[in-house]
Amino acid sequence: MEMRRKNWHWIVGRLKGQGGFTLIELSITVILLGIILSASVLSYYNILTVNTLNNAQRNMKAALQRAYNIALNENVKTTLKVYGKNGTYPNTYTYLRGDDLDTAPVNTWAYDPERPLPTMSSSSYEETPLGFYVFKPGGGTSGLEIQSNATIVFNPRGTTLQVEDAAGNPSSFTITLTYRGHSATVTVNSSGEVI
Repeated sequence: MEMRRKNWHWIVGRLKGQGGFTLIELSITVILLGIILSASVLSYYNILTVNTLNNAQRNMKAALQRAYNIALNENVKTTLKVYGKNGTYPNTYTYLRGDDLDTAPVNTWAYDPERPLPTMSSSSYEETPLGFYVFKPGGGTSGLEIQSNATIVFNPRGTTLQVEDAAGNPSSFTITLTYRGHSATVTVNSSGEVI
């Protein structure tokens, strides 16, 4: 307790007195504040990166679940077409029902295209020249990439679904998302479960 009192009196004395702080004391304080500030900025940057990636991962899981539900509830083959960073519509995805193709204009489709919800930000989707919408898993975040193309087909078969690759073979898929050097994956197994 006595030591604290002495330290406190020393600081108060320095502030009241003519002496002030030395250049070394001020330099050390500025350096320490700089270190603390840089650490907090890096931490904030990492938090933003991880949150953006987690949001994109949740969006991709929701898209897979939506395709699964369309196939089950509408009893129609549903394709979730994922366009990777080098795809036709980079870093986006869309839904196709039945035998509708993403290479044909919407007016030739047998089913209505999936439309954005009114609550969606306009930066999280775009209309293609063919008239259907593609959706961005990160809400339009610049720099977020889907690493590869994927075509995930959910086929209704009574009460069960099976995920198939483009050749019609049962398959599981993993979609990898990257942002600022971090990555996250979304997997759907051959029975349609989103992991």
